[in-house]
Amino acid sequence: MVKRYLSLFLAVAFGSIGCSGDPPIKPADKPRMMRQMVLHSVRLANEQPSRVPERAEQFIAKLEEIKAEALDDNGPLYDKLIQKYQEVAVAAQRSPGSPEVKRKLAELLELGKQLPM
Repeated sequence: MVKRYLSLFLAVAFGSIGCSGDPPIKPADKPRMMRQMVLHSVRLANEQPSRVPERAEQFIAKLEEIKAEALDDNGPLYDKLIQKYQEVAVAAQRSPGSPEVKRKLAELLELGKQLPM
């Protein structure tokens, strides 16, 4: 019984070491993070078309935040992504899951793939 509590204590003690939060994202990693965000957002949009307008606004805000930091030369691509997210949101408000939305999501996916890996 003592062994069980000792092992539980050690697991909690070692598990809590270094758990002060996520490490800061390096500037060089942000384009890759944005690429993953865009690809993931397209996947989510295809799975849950009714939530596209809401999520598009969140992704637009994140892209604008990263673009404002001006840490890389992807600003024009971020502008295109923001514009495409806005188009997707408008189309999804009219008709979620429509062929128009799917076409714009495919265009968004292609733009996202232009970001560095």
